[in-house]
Amino acid sequence: MEFPLKNIIFIAFLGSMMIPAQVTVLPLSTAPLASLAVLALVNSWNDCFTPHIFVITPANDTVSLGIRKYAADIYTNLGLAASVSAIAPILLLYIFCQRSFVQSIASSGIKG
Repeated sequence: MEFPLKNIIFIAFLGSMMIPAQVTVLPLSTAPLASLAVLALVNSWNDCFTPHIFVITPANDTVSLGIRKYAADIYTNLGLAASVSAIAPILLLYIFCQRSFVQSIASSGIKG
C-alpha cells in the first residue's frame, strides 16, 4: 500500500507506542505525589523513636528528640514553647502545599 507521508505516519505511530506509561500518568499523579511527600516529611519530622536508637551524640539530635529531652529537664512552659517552634516549619509547609492537598482530594473522587 503506497500513499504520501506513509513513512512519517508510521514513525509517529511507533514513537507514540514507545512512550512509557509513567510519562502519560505523571501529570495526573503530581498532586497525590506532592501530598505523599509532605506526609512523609511530617512523619519523619515527628519521629522520636528511630533517632533515639541510632543517634549517639547529643549534637546530632533531631528536633523532636531535643524537645523530649528539654521538656523532661526544664519547666513545662518552655517545653510547650519549644513544641510550638517545632511545629512552625510543618505548618508553613502545609500552608504552601494546601493547593496540592485540595487537588489530590478532588481528583481522588472521595465525596463527603
